[in-house]
Amino acid sequence: MLTIIHWLVSVALVTTLHEAAHIAMALAHGLAVRRIGFSWIGPYVVRERSESGPVNAAVSLAAPALNLVLSLLFWRIAPEFAHINLQLAIISGLPCFPASDGKTALLALRGKLKKVPVNA
Repeated sequence: MLTIIHWLVSVALVTTLHEAAHIAMALAHGLAVRRIGFSWIGPYVVRERSESGPVNAAVSLAAPALNLVLSLLFWRIAPEFAHINLQLAIISGLPCFPASDGKTALLALRGKLKKVPVNA
């Protein structure tokens, strides 16, 4: 029972830190955060877009980068926490999933993002 609770707390913490990285990077670039919510996929952030593709890409990739760094930092100390971070970094960082941060970053760098708020 304790293992399940530990896993659930780890997942909640990892996803919260993931979304906080999007928010921090957006605010660092002066972009407004319009909404923070939760859907069937998980938590999300709706923010305004920058006119700059690289800035949009940086905001999108901030969270997978944080997850990768946390995975490396906690690999020996808290392996379960590290594994969850690594899994989220891979899933959200690769551009092969429809709502992934990697796909949003790739579209931003190609200049193909629409001028509407984006789920970071």
